[in-house]
Amino acid sequence: VAFGFDSHAVLAAPETLIAPIAVILCVAVLSAPLMRSDIEHRTDAVVDQLTGMLNRKALHARVHELTMQSEITREPIGLIVADLDHFKAINDTGGHNAGDRALQDVSSLIRAQLRAFDLAYRLGGEEFLILVPGSNLDQTTMLAERVREGVCSQEVADALHVTMSLGVTASVNGSSFDYNDLFDQADAALYRAKRSGRNRVCTAAEASFEPEPEPA
Repeated sequence: VAFGFDSHAVLAAPETLIAPIAVILCVAVLSAPLMRSDIEHRTDAVVDQLTGMLNRKALHARVHELTMQSEITREPIGLIVADLDHFKAINDTGGHNAGDRALQDVSSLIRAQLRAFDLAYRLGGEEFLILVPGSNLDQTTMLAERVREGVCSQEVADALHVTMSLGVTASVNGSSFDYNDLFDQADAALYRAKRSGRNRVCTAAEASFEPEPEPA
């Protein structure tokens, strides 16, 4: 623009053009690492550093999105709560490094069974949660069984075989998504799977019919 407006003035005082070019280059050089740093910071805030899975902060945001979405679509949403069996024994016998490697490998095995829009989260320790949009109870149970088989059929942490217990529930087609209620249902189903021998999938419907233990 400067050359087109008055090229003679620019040639007579080239610093009038060099200075803004230098400023633009400096801004360009600095903006790239700043943008990269911002992206990395945002990623670190929602990703579990050990397993690479999404964390609780990301879960809360996704739950809010699905709640709003379900008010419009009224499609079912499945929920799976999963827990590694006897994880403490892995730490006790192989050390925490073996436990960490087992969690990393199991996380990869879980993700391998999911669709692009199914999201898995690490709740903490050896407990995971999977949200399955558009899936009813039967479909979510089938996915949970694939996850269970995928985990128990492979070695983790170099030479360990682990199993996983899973609790499953899903919202009813035509109803809104109530995360807290569904989580309680899936957690109760997981508890039943643990008490029934582990390495199995239990649904909320099965857990609701389990008789209460008699008082001692």
